[in-house]
Amino acid sequence: AAAFPGRRIIQTPALDIVAGGGGIHCITQQMPDL
Repeated sequence: AAAFPGRRIIQTPALDIVAGGGGIHCITQQMPDL
């Protein structure tokens, strides 16, 4: 939190992502060009 003053930290459940073999890092990389 000290690195981003004025911002709020929101916890996100990641069990479904981890169960699928990924992690938060995996889903925050590329954004498809729609």
